[in-house]
Formats: sequence, C-alpha cells, structure tokens
Amino acid sequence: MGLGKSIFSSAPFKFIVNGEPLYVHAELVSRHSEPIDRQMKSKAYAVMEDVDLATFIRFLEWTYNGCYTAPTPKDESPPSDMAPAENNSDQCDIFGSSIGLGSKKKKKHMEKTELRFLGFGQPTVKSDFSLGGPAYSTSRPTSRDSLRQAFINRSYTGLQSALPVATAQKNENENESYQDAFLCHAQLYVFAEKKDIQKLKTLALENLHETLKHFTLYEKRTGDIVSLLRYVYQNTQPPESTKTEPLRALLTDYIGFEMDTLMKDEGFNALMIEDGGPLLSDFVEMVMRRI
Repeated sequence: MGLGKSIFSSAPFKFIVNGEPLYVHAELVSRHSEPIDRQMKSKAYAVMEDVDLATFIRFLEWTYNGCYTAPTPKDESPPSDMAPAENNSDQCDIFGSSIGLGSKKKKKHMEKTELRFLGFGQPTVKSDFSLGGPAYSTSRPTSRDSLRQAFINRSYTGLQSALPVATAQKNENENESYQDAFLCHAQLYVFAEKKDIQKLKTLALENLHETLKHFTLYEKRTGDIVSLLRYVYQNTQPPESTKTEPLRALLTDYIGFEMDTLMKDEGFNALMIEDGGPLLSDFVEMVMRRI
C-alpha cells in the first residue's frame, strides 16, 4: 500500500521522546495505531514516556519504509584484531543504520536474499527437514537436533507487501556482541504490543528469529542471550488464554537446543532464580521435551 497524497498533505505532528522533539506526518503515524491516534488527538503534541528514542525512531522508519534497521553487532576483540566495516548501502537491513541511528556503513558480507512477507502472521513449522545439505540422513536425529531444526523452520505468514530483506549476518567469533541487536527487536516488539501495531510486532518477531537462527552461541556470548531473556520476561505478559506469548515461545524454543551451553553460565542460572517463576517454568517444560 502506497503512502498516498493524504499522508503528505497532513500537517507535521510533534512527538517528544526522552526530551527530543520529532516531527512526523500526522496521518502516517495515526493510521498504524489507535492508541497513538487517541494520544495525538488529545493535545497539540505527544510526550512518549514508555519508549526509548532509538526504538521510536525505528518505529517511524517502519511507518515510512515498511522496514527498520537494527544496530550492527559490536566487535569486542582487541584493537589490533578489529577490521573496519565496509559497504554503504542505504536499504533497510536487519543490521546497519538509518534515520539517526549512526553510521551508514555495514558489514561487507551482508547479503540480500529471497522476498519475505512482512506483517501479520502466526509462526508455523515447515515440513521440510533440509538445511541445504543431503535430503536425508542415515542417523536418527537427536532431540537437540530436532528442536534446532524446528526453530530454524519457523515461518510467518505475511499479509503485507513482499520486500527484499537481508539475511542476518552470522557471527564469526566469540568477540562479536549481539546484545544490542537482539534487544532492539525485542524492544520494538514490546512497543508494538503496547500500541497495538500487529504488523510491526510480527516483523520484529521475525527479525529476531532470523538473527537467532544464524547466531553461533559461543560460551563467551551467553550473556547476550541472558540480557535478552531478562528483558523479555520483565516486559511481556503471558496471555490470559492457554496460548503461549509469541516472543517468550520463540526464546523458549531457542533455549531448547542451546541449554547445554546456557547452563554453564552463572548469569543464566541466577536469572532462573531472579525471575521467580515464568522463565523457570518454561525452562523446565523445555527440559522435558529434551528427555
């Protein structure tokens, strides 16, 4: 769906986020969220108190472009081992930068892949067991292998226009921190949940899934996952029905095949105690699926 004349004919509206003023076409924002629309109609400007500046800017980026850009993973290797990133593409990617989010440079081995539908959807598990290798295996897959395959094969049925998106960059060593990249998707998901923006919520969920399925969990990087788990379980609530909260379900499935590495991390074990219930309950349920 195009932006249309009415969007650009609408007057700029002022949002204040973390003390920073932002001016946006009023109709462009209001048509995506009834809660935000009501807030805009109540005053001449809106103070957004429940979202950080970077997350709100990514929301605005999505309203204009249909996609948003996440932070590039940080290289925490010693200075002598660091290599500069290249490639100056301005398109929206799962990693990179746009609209006040930093440099436009991105990792040189980012690749564009197939058309992906962005928007509404429910996670499903595909029947295809292949990862691009042999079509069959003579050995019986372990429960860990099965859980990993089910996680990789998650897909989302989109109702928004198809757009070319980048596959997530695979981390190459233990010095690449993905903490900010993980959190940005979770923060956008939580914001979209609060403001009833279902298309953005599903897109954030899909982008986090895309990032996690290409992520190698080195023991040094378990803290990236622990930070993500802490944020998600502190900022989401299980639904009143028997259905599982989608973001929690995604992370529970991830824990299922990575629990051997995560359980070696003191921070992960401490989080189980700190959380006091929901995370521990989900973890125990996943352990039973591994048995």
